[in-house]
Amino acid sequence: MSLVHRRAPCALASLLAATALATPSFSHAQQSLPTIDIGSARARNHARPASVPTSSSGSTTGDVDPANRTEKPVRSAMPDKIENFPAVVSTFTRQQLRTSVNAMTTAETLRYMPSIFVLERYIGDPSAQVSTRTTANNTNAEVLVYADNVLLSNLLGNASVESIPLGPRWMMVSPFEIDRIDVMYGPFSALYPGNSHGGVVTFTTRMPQKFELHASGLGSMQTFGRYGLNDVFPAGRTSVGLGNKVNDFSFWLTYDYLGSQGNPMYFGTNLLAAPRGASLPVAGGVADLDPQGRPRIVTGTFVQDNTRQQLAKGKFVYDLGPSTRATYLAGLWTNLSDYGFDSFLRNAAGFPVYNTPNQQQIAMGGLTFNAPAGFSPGHANATHLMQALSFKHDTGAFNFEIVGTGYDFLRDNSNFQSSYGLSLSGRNTINSGTYWRTVDARANWRPEYDMFGKHEVSFGAHADVYSLGQMQTNVPVFPGNFYTSVQAINYGKTQTQGVYFQDIWQFHPQLRLFLGARGEFWHASGGMNQTLGTRNSLGIVSAPNYFAGSDKGAFSPKAAIEFRVTEDFTLRGSMGRAYRFPGVNELFRNIASPTGVNVGNPNLQTEVFTAYDVTGEYTFRNLFGAIGYAKPRISLFNTDRWNAIFSQTGFATGIPVTQLSNIGKANFRGVEGAVEMRDVAVEGLDFLGSLTLVDAKILSNWQNPLSIGMQYPRIPPVRARAVASYRPNADCSLSLGMTYGSAAYGNLTNDDYIRTTFGSASTAYLFIDAKANYYITKEWTLSAGVNNIGNYKANAFHNLPQRTYFLGLNYDFVGEAPRTLSDLHLIPGG
Repeated sequence: MSLVHRRAPCALASLLAATALATPSFSHAQQSLPTIDIGSARARNHARPASVPTSSSGSTTGDVDPANRTEKPVRSAMPDKIENFPAVVSTFTRQQLRTSVNAMTTAETLRYMPSIFVLERYIGDPSAQVSTRTTANNTNAEVLVYADNVLLSNLLGNASVESIPLGPRWMMVSPFEIDRIDVMYGPFSALYPGNSHGGVVTFTTRMPQKFELHASGLGSMQTFGRYGLNDVFPAGRTSVGLGNKVNDFSFWLTYDYLGSQGNPMYFGTNLLAAPRGASLPVAGGVADLDPQGRPRIVTGTFVQDNTRQQLAKGKFVYDLGPSTRATYLAGLWTNLSDYGFDSFLRNAAGFPVYNTPNQQQIAMGGLTFNAPAGFSPGHANATHLMQALSFKHDTGAFNFEIVGTGYDFLRDNSNFQSSYGLSLSGRNTINSGTYWRTVDARANWRPEYDMFGKHEVSFGAHADVYSLGQMQTNVPVFPGNFYTSVQAINYGKTQTQGVYFQDIWQFHPQLRLFLGARGEFWHASGGMNQTLGTRNSLGIVSAPNYFAGSDKGAFSPKAAIEFRVTEDFTLRGSMGRAYRFPGVNELFRNIASPTGVNVGNPNLQTEVFTAYDVTGEYTFRNLFGAIGYAKPRISLFNTDRWNAIFSQTGFATGIPVTQLSNIGKANFRGVEGAVEMRDVAVEGLDFLGSLTLVDAKILSNWQNPLSIGMQYPRIPPVRARAVASYRPNADCSLSLGMTYGSAAYGNLTNDDYIRTTFGSASTAYLFIDAKANYYITKEWTLSAGVNNIGNYKANAFHNLPQRTYFLGLNYDFVGEAPRTLSDLHLIPGG
C-alpha cells in the first residue's frame, strides 16, 4: 500500500472534523519518579513513528525502555505500585490522553475517569471544581489533587463560598506535561488527610533524559445558544517546553499562554412580584420558570470572563548520588480577566436597560417583576507564585522524602462596578497576602527478612498552615483600586499537624492485610472580621469581631483485606475513617454584596466520615477469541457522613443571608462498575467505560427538619463514562467519547423540582465527543476534535460549555542537542 493510500483514512477524518487539538507526543519520555505499574497489554504489531508511544497503558511512556536504563531510578516514598493502594485506583496514561481527550486545560484531562466530574464553567475557568461519586460538584476541599506529590488543592475553604478562586491550581500544570493520571477513590490510605474522603487525584509529570523541545498551538470555537442568545466564544492556548539532562543536572522549562472568551456563567433572572409604585415598562425579556416553579423573566447575561492567563514554570533536578535527588519547582501564574454582560431588556425608546434607579421594578406583558441586577462590568488581576522543594533518598529497602510547598497570592484583586449606567463607583475584593504552606516527611521500609510474611511499612508526618487575608473596599471610580471606605475585612489562620503509619502485610501468598492510622491536630487562630456599610441591621456590627482560638484532634483508623482468589481474580474489602477540618475561609469570611450577605461560621464542627468499599476485579486475556484484554471491576461502596458543612440561606431580616452550618448525618451508598478492554474485535480498538449508581440521603438535620429523608444536593444518582479509541495504522488515531450524568437536586429540601432550567444546581447532561490525530512526521502532529457534538444545554447552576470545536498543531523533538536548525526538523519533510 502506498504512503498516500495508507494515510488517507486519517487525513480524511482530520479534514471532516471541524476542529483539532494536538496533545503533544513526547519521545523518550522519562519522569523523575517511577510510574504506577498497572500491567501490560497484549503487544501490538503496528509500526509507529518514534514519537508515538505504544498503547500499553501499563508501560512507561515514551521510547526509553525501562529495562535498558543504566541509572538507578529514585523511588518515591509514596506507593509506587497500584497494589500498594488499599482502594480502587483508576489510571489514564499520556497516550490515552493524546488519543482520546480534547484538553486545552489540565482540568479537562479527567473527562473520562470513572465517576469524576469537573465543573469547568468555561475554558480556562480558574475555579474549576472536581467531584467524585460521593462529593458535590461545588465542593473543592473534599478531593485532593497532587502533581508529583505537590499539593494543588486549595484548602482555604469550599467552593460553595465564593470571592476567592477555590478550585485546585490546575493552571500550575500544563496538559502536555502529564505522563499519567491516577485517581484513588475514598479515604482508605493513611498517607492522605481527611480531605481525601472523596478521592485523591495524582498527576505524574515528566522530566527529560536528553534534549527536548516541544511547542503546541491549539484553538477552540464554542457555539453557544440559549434564551435567544446565539454567539461564538473562541479560546486558544500556546505552550512551549524545553528540557535537557546534562550529567547529574536536569531541567524542564515551560511557558503557557491561554486566552479564552468564556460563555456566560449566569443569566439574569427576575421573579414575578407584587407591584410597588410605578414600574418601568420594558420588552425583550424571556418568560421562564425558576427551579422552584416560580414565574420569572430572563433579562440577559453577565459574568462573561475574557481571561488572559500566563504560566512560566521551571523544574530543576540534581542527582546528589545514585539514590539521592533534590528537586526545586517554581511556577508564576498571572491572570487578567474582564467580565462582560449583555441585557435583553429594552425600554420604550429601544435602548438597553441594565439597572433601574432606586431598585425600581420593571413591567412586561402586563406583569411586574423585581428590578434587574447583575449587569455590571468587572475586572480581575492576579499574580500567584507556587514553589516546592523536595529531597528524596532510596537505599532499596528503605527510602524517604521530604517535600515542602508554598503558594502565595502576590496580587489578587477583583472589582465590579456597583450599578452600570447609574454610578461610576465599584467594590474591590483584595486577596493579596493570602497564602498556604505545607511540609511532608514520608518514609517507606521494605524489610528483606520474613516477619510472619512480607511487610511494607510506611510512616511520616505532615504540617500545613493556611492564612486568609481579605479586604473589600468601596472605590469611587471603577475599576480603580483607590478606595474611600472599607466594606469588609477578613483575617484568620488554620494549622494542621499529622502523623501516619501504615503496614501492608503479605501473611499468605493469596492474602494481604492493610492496617493504618492517621492522627491529626488542628488549630484555628487569629480569626477576625469586620463588616461595615449598610448591613448592620443583620447583626454584623461595624466593630471588629475577634474569635477565640479553636483546637481539635482526630484519629483515623484504616484497614483493608485483599484476597487474590486466582492469578486473574482479586477481591478486596476496605474501611476508612476520615475527618475534614473547616477551612479558614469557612470560619472567618464575611462578604456583603448588593444582593445579600455571605457569613462565615467560626463554630463549625469537623466533618466525620466512615467509608466502606468492597471491590472485585477480573482480568481476561483473549476473551471469546475476540477481545485481547478485558478487565471488568465492580465496587460496592457506603459512606456515612456526620457534620457535613453546607451553605444554607435564610430571609429572616428580609435580606438573603447565606451561612455555613453543619448537617447532622448523611449517607451515600452505591455501586460502580468499570471495564477496560483492548483489541476489541480488531487490533488497535480499545474501550474504557464506567457506570456509577448512587443513593445519597440526608438522615438528620436539626436546623432544617424538612430536609430529612431528602436527596443530598448535587449528587447525580447516575453517572456514565465511555471512550473508544482506534488506531487503524501508524499514522492516525480516532476516538469517540461519552459522558452522562442524571439531574440532581440543589436544595436541601429538594424543592427545586424543575431541573432543566437555568439556575438548577445540577441538570442532566449527555456529552458526545470525538477526536482524530494525524501524525504528519516524527515531530509534527495534527489533531481535530469536537466536544458536546449534540450541543446539549446543561448547567450546574452556572452554564456549562456547549458544542466546542478544536484545532491544533504540535511539534515535539527529542534527541541529541541540535547543532543547527536543520537538526530540529522544523519543516515537515525537510
